[in-house]
Amino acid sequence: MEAQTLGTEFEAFLRTLKKPIALDMSKRIRELINAFEDRGRDLIPSAEQSMMVQDFYQVLQDRIASDPLYKDLDEECSAKLLDYSERYLTTVLYSSIFCHPATDDEDKDLSIQDRIRSLNWVTPSMLDASLELKDHGVREVVDQAIADLIVIDSKKSPQEKLALVVHCSRHVTEGLRLSRKDCVNADEFLPALIYVVLQANPPLLHSNLNFISRFANPAHLRSGEEGYFFTTLCCAVAFIESINAESLNLTDAEFQRYMSGSHIPNEEAVERCHRYVTQMEELKTQHQRILDSASHLQQQMRLYQEMMEKEINDCLQRSPWNIHRDALQHNTQTE
Repeated sequence: MEAQTLGTEFEAFLRTLKKPIALDMSKRIRELINAFEDRGRDLIPSAEQSMMVQDFYQVLQDRIASDPLYKDLDEECSAKLLDYSERYLTTVLYSSIFCHPATDDEDKDLSIQDRIRSLNWVTPSMLDASLELKDHGVREVVDQAIADLIVIDSKKSPQEKLALVVHCSRHVTEGLRLSRKDCVNADEFLPALIYVVLQANPPLLHSNLNFISRFANPAHLRSGEEGYFFTTLCCAVAFIESINAESLNLTDAEFQRYMSGSHIPNEEAVERCHRYVTQMEELKTQHQRILDSASHLQQQMRLYQEMMEKEINDCLQRSPWNIHRDALQHNTQTE
């Protein structure tokens, strides 16, 4: 359904271009999809799938830059054409190119998920992350960053997944800014992002990172916010995979106690209490809102009942004589 919707959107865009360009693009995209289908999508090794898609991007970029057919295409239309092609291709081919069965992506996903779950006790201070989670504003943007990471797996194109990485990173940066009441430097960003990844434990994290690496247009990853934040996220995951006592400024004994679950860091315990109190306050506010709504509805019903009773009484006061007179006339005529 998503591919169909995107295909309709892409087709509408192509209709805004000159017909020869639209036909040429449709032909080239169809040729690549057919190449996957003819060989059997799942039978093509992941590395070869990536090479086929990357070659398509490169040929398309070269063609737009040098082929006379595309000479009148402005920069904005060229960028849209490349983006639509990437989104459409990767969405249509998603079920075959994401988490390829011949790779160890699925095993890696489970391994990282278990690893992150075992580290759910890690606090911001252990990572030297300057996040003041007791501050409601900071907590709110950190929760938004966590939500961004979790949603990545639901998207089917590299651009959409990268866009969520960027949104997450901006929320992390905002959380640091609110905590410090000052500008944020690059050294502070990575520890905060590591903490957010540990809290989110996003589904199929390894597969999603590999999907972006293998099938995103390299132009997205070479520079700009997308490239920087994606690289930093990869670094955060690599750090998590290798975390040990020294990484967190703990003794081996402390690290093992926390890993076994027999102890919870004081900071984490306080944070959990604070989180529960915040949730209770939110529930209390919601409860009061419901009570207020119910009271308002009850008042409206009472006013409606009073209005209806008044109308009925007024009607009864007006009607008895008329009804009686009509009845008399009818009886007289009958006699």
